[in-house]
Amino acid sequence: KIDMLCLKRRLMGEAYLDVINESKSDILIPQRTPEGYTNSYYTFGAIFNGEKYGIKWQEFRKKYMEFGGDGIYAAWQLVYNEPCFKNQKIGWGRAPIAEQLQRNIMQFTCNQSSIEERELQQQCLRDTLKYFKKN
Repeated sequence: KIDMLCLKRRLMGEAYLDVINESKSDILIPQRTPEGYTNSYYTFGAIFNGEKYGIKWQEFRKKYMEFGGDGIYAAWQLVYNEPCFKNQKIGWGRAPIAEQLQRNIMQFTCNQSSIEERELQQQCLRDTLKYFKKN
């Protein structure tokens, strides 16, 4: 069953990638998959670059969901910011680049079980990018 499940995730990830590429927008910068590798797309990860246009992360997510999108997950906390580790002097100092990335990562769901569900999520992303391109 794993081959079928991974295929569904890859199809959804590639569908999101198609939308971003066709939009010619840099609001979302997709995770790069190196040549010769296959992304299993547990989620479709992208850097949110909307701040460059005055768009807030939460505003983009809200509009995507208004169009019917499943939602967008944020990135997990950095280890040294997790409540159980905070102020425990664990780690080797701050990681400012990781902190910036963590605040700007968007993770889109890739567990759609049918072509219709995939096409819906694809259209929601298309509509959201188009909405913010106009405004």
